[in-house]
Amino acid sequence: MPVRTRVIGDQHISNCLAATAAALVMGIDLPTIASGLEAITEVHGHLERLESGQDFSVYVDGCRSPESLRNSLETLREVADKRLIVVMDAVEDLTSPERACLGRILEDEADEFVITSRQTLDEDSNVVHDLLDGLDRPARAHVLPDRAKAICWAIGQARPGDIVLIAGGKPELFEGSDRSCHFDKEVAEYWLHNVGAGKSTPWVPA
Repeated sequence: MPVRTRVIGDQHISNCLAATAAALVMGIDLPTIASGLEAITEVHGHLERLESGQDFSVYVDGCRSPESLRNSLETLREVADKRLIVVMDAVEDLTSPERACLGRILEDEADEFVITSRQTLDEDSNVVHDLLDGLDRPARAHVLPDRAKAICWAIGQARPGDIVLIAGGKPELFEGSDRSCHFDKEVAEYWLHNVGAGKSTPWVPA
């Protein structure tokens, strides 16, 4: 039975097949399973597309390991009309060799990329240098320790047909706030709904 899904990527296909197998074991008929899969519009934090009528694409993905980053970039490269612009976390909980591997993958797969972090960093941070060590041409990298500014910068670079991937984030609490949110998604959506529409200047949290 053919199924058309609005979520992209081989990992999503694998998840659909796994869900189908589980549903069949539970006795759910195949047409109902197919309808359920086609009703999925997004999977939060997994190549989640943000849409506000812009003429380029923005995806948020929680990929933080070299393997998951490469998978996401290769998936997006298959559907990219033009440039692939990436915001990548320095990922403090990885080893130095793993961070260097992230750098090599960014250099291989992305047209433009900016290195940042969910943590408090400066441009002299060891984790940033670890990632830069993986690059043949470190001058290609943009380093913006403030993650909100990095996201705004990346989206601001996008032109028609480009893809922006905001990678390495995950749900978290704003400092000093009691409301839970996905930081990357909220910053990006603010830019798309306001700055991209000419309504405001980029939102940057204190």
